[in-house]
Amino acid sequence: GDHPFDQLCRQCGIQHRLTKPYHPQTNGLVERFNRRIAEAIGRETKRGSARRTFIDHADRDTFIAKFVHDYNRTRLKCLRYQAPMRALANHTGPNTFAGRTPNVWRRL
Repeated sequence: GDHPFDQLCRQCGIQHRLTKPYHPQTNGLVERFNRRIAEAIGRETKRGSARRTFIDHADRDTFIAKFVHDYNRTRLKCLRYQAPMRALANHTGPNTFAGRTPNVWRRL
């Protein structure tokens, strides 16, 4: 397409694929992340309830922001025990392939 994201993918040699709606099996990463959020909400007890309840949108937004902050710093097996924040940074330098080859993700 002509969308800037599609253009960037083309420039970087990335094949942009779309998934079918309502098919969670093709979108496992997002489904797993949503399940982790649901588990985190269920674990946090507040005011004696089994599940966390939010006072308002700001309370919910604060909870989600903290969850995402912590998640991005948690080492994940699927990323070879790197935190998502670290894996996405992938700074260029002597110990990485970043900026040297467009097929880096295929070798990882």
